[in-house]
Amino acid sequence: MLNIRFNNNKEFMHSNKDDYITHMRTPFYELIDVLAPTMQKIDPDMEIRPNKCLSRLHRDTRFSKDKSTYRDHHWIAFRRRNFQKEKVPMFWMELRVESLSWGLGFWGPNRNAMELIRKHIIEKPEVFFTYNKLINKNNFALKGDKYKRSKAPESLPKELLPWYDSKELLICRQNINQEIAFSPKLADVLAKEYLALAPIYNMMLTFAMLAQEG
Repeated sequence: MLNIRFNNNKEFMHSNKDDYITHMRTPFYELIDVLAPTMQKIDPDMEIRPNKCLSRLHRDTRFSKDKSTYRDHHWIAFRRRNFQKEKVPMFWMELRVESLSWGLGFWGPNRNAMELIRKHIIEKPEVFFTYNKLINKNNFALKGDKYKRSKAPESLPKELLPWYDSKELLICRQNINQEIAFSPKLADVLAKEYLALAPIYNMMLTFAMLAQEG
């Protein structure tokens, strides 16, 4: 990753393509293959093909000030196949030089789905209290952009405000020991924690699909 960061040019990548395949792409592909049965247990329609789940090496620089040709990091994303990435929730894991992270969420704001989720929060607050317990038990945190001014009704319990005021939903694992990225235990840890988040995934998927129908 550091080599790509400091040698972000075609000449370097052409002469080091085999090194990239051996040390980056292949390990990610192997991780995706190992996780595939777990992901299809969560959702039988989950995309599990490695070339569809792994981020691309080439960057789309059309709308970016950063014109670097290649990514110096990679991520995997498991989402329901044949849908745009913004439309359905995803399980993700990202490895950078500086950090390792994983979790569940929407790829950016999903306004229509979030409106339906907010209605669900008001109608079934007990469900989201359960989600809070699940998140805290597994050392996750609710992240993502929030509205600067809360739109929540005054009657809503304050514990549910982070859900209601979210523009997007990102549930991120906290306090990760980055050394696990180089451990054979990584796949087992990810499988266990993705399964723990499956009830929230199912809720998000339900309202994402309803939002598209409506």
